[in-house]
Amino acid sequence: MMSPRTTLLKRGLRADAIWTSEFMYKNFLKRIPMYLDTKALMESQVWPRVDLRRLQMTRLEETLASAARISMWHKRFTASQFNPNAPFDALAFSRLPLNVKKDFTSRHHGQFTLPKWRGRLLINHTSGSTGQPLRFCQDGNYELRQYAVCERMLRTATGGERVPVVAVRARMRPGFSLDPRHFFFLRGFNSVRHRLPQLLEHLEAYDGRVILYGFSSALLELARVCSERGITIPCKSIVASGEALQPEQRRELRDVFKVDVYLCYTTSELGWLGYECEHHRIHLNEESAYVEITDGSGTPLPPGTEGKIVVTPFDTRVMPFIRYDTGDRGSINEGPCPCGRTLRTIEVWGRYVEYVTFADNRVVSLLDVSSAFDRYARAVQQFQIVQTGDRSVTVRVIPRKFFESLKHEIADELVRLIHPGLRIDWKIVETIPEGQNGKARYFVPLEKPSA
Repeated sequence: MMSPRTTLLKRGLRADAIWTSEFMYKNFLKRIPMYLDTKALMESQVWPRVDLRRLQMTRLEETLASAARISMWHKRFTASQFNPNAPFDALAFSRLPLNVKKDFTSRHHGQFTLPKWRGRLLINHTSGSTGQPLRFCQDGNYELRQYAVCERMLRTATGGERVPVVAVRARMRPGFSLDPRHFFFLRGFNSVRHRLPQLLEHLEAYDGRVILYGFSSALLELARVCSERGITIPCKSIVASGEALQPEQRRELRDVFKVDVYLCYTTSELGWLGYECEHHRIHLNEESAYVEITDGSGTPLPPGTEGKIVVTPFDTRVMPFIRYDTGDRGSINEGPCPCGRTLRTIEVWGRYVEYVTFADNRVVSLLDVSSAFDRYARAVQQFQIVQTGDRSVTVRVIPRKFFESLKHEIADELVRLIHPGLRIDWKIVETIPEGQNGKARYFVPLEKPSA
């Protein structure tokens, strides 16, 4: 029997080369590495800190050595006089510059990806919530481990019990669930009212033994519609992602669904970074990523200090992200958690659920608006939507190769999401300034006249 450490390091019978091969990478066989990984992760979350740190350093060293084979990272390591094959040195590592989406969107993909793909290639994209969509590559190695990371998160939300999860989303993310029946298509916030009958029918088969998972804004709208219509949706728990919840919003979900609400911290390109325990503290998935809190120049800050959340994930070898600035701010707490888990906890100040109102009192989720650019990373390098009236917006765009051919398609999507009478003015620009917090401001609401 393999030890949890051997499994988490992907050694021996858990080696990715075995499970991502042409003959083994089948849905019914993926359950084997998922089971092994989940079992190991359920144990490692309560390991002594010294053992977690040792595992994390080994995985980080292997990630850096692998990245050195890639043009972009080889040049960065050389310029920073950083030796990726030496034992990890935190001071030397901190000299590596932070990188952001622009570092990838401004280069050809051959500069930051492995020249020879290993395993199944997955092309994914971010939600565009910073105004800068990013297409990126993942592979089977990443997908297999993420199944287990999600499994631990979901089991935590049910007190350890394994129950089905229904993901209420516009698309399923790689590594979330092996069962396609658990996915319910929901295009966005404004689709909730129209799709509610179908969702209720979909949930009937589970008899209340199900986790409801989705973007926070969509779950809040679902709660409000159910409250208005006197509908009860039986479920085991709620797991919200994509947007943080204000305390009153969490209470609203809890009061309507009569279950506990859990948050997870995740980004499309980095995977699931943290999950909430029963005491509602977000524990970092330290077996899968190295997370730093830094100042604006990339210098690490001491525990408990607020700063940039900077991440180096371990399972994105096909396209590594090293010292990647998430655009979020937060602080890490190294103190013990009452739940008994030894994984450090993080407080995140990212994007909260936000809405904007257009003509006819049409309310729109800003996450839905930003997600309209999901499929258009090859056409748009960066965007900013400026509301100029109750039926009009100006869209500032730094265009890419296919912008002109896809501009009308993007406009149709914005009209569908925002308002059927929406007027769109396009403005091609060279740069879009960042907000005061250093994070791109992708939506500028209409300024209301002062009283």
